[in-house]
Amino acid sequence: MYLPDLALQNQTALLSVGFGTLLGLVYDAFRLFRLACGRKRGVFWQDLLFFVVAAFLTVLFLLTVNRGSLRLFILLAMAVGFFIYYYTFSRLVMRGGALLFSGVRRLLLCLAGMLSAPLRLLLLIFAFLRRKVDGFAKKHKKGTCKNPDM
Repeated sequence: MYLPDLALQNQTALLSVGFGTLLGLVYDAFRLFRLACGRKRGVFWQDLLFFVVAAFLTVLFLLTVNRGSLRLFILLAMAVGFFIYYYTFSRLVMRGGALLFSGVRRLLLCLAGMLSAPLRLLLLIFAFLRRKVDGFAKKHKKGTCKNPDM
């Protein structure tokens, strides 16, 4: 469909910039998931999944805003929005996510240490009791069997 006036084209371009920013946020969500899991093996598949999701969302956006009509200025505005987000706010989001994951990791390690302390104490008590029982068994085993034929 042909966009008849300049105001509607400007509105569509600004919406496209905002949508590109939203796609950048979705990409950061994928990157934060990758950071949380700590795996580099699935980068290709995650990027492929992002492109499929981004293509689907772009088609829905085009259907909503421009009745499905694809225009070059819409794609360029989306790219501008994505790159503006990627080179400005994305760094803040990734640093914040890294700090959040680091804090959660430290908290979980602290909780694991506090919960494992009583278990370690029980293991030490059982090891001490086992040494005592083994020593007691050795002592009484020697005294009971004096005749080697038995």
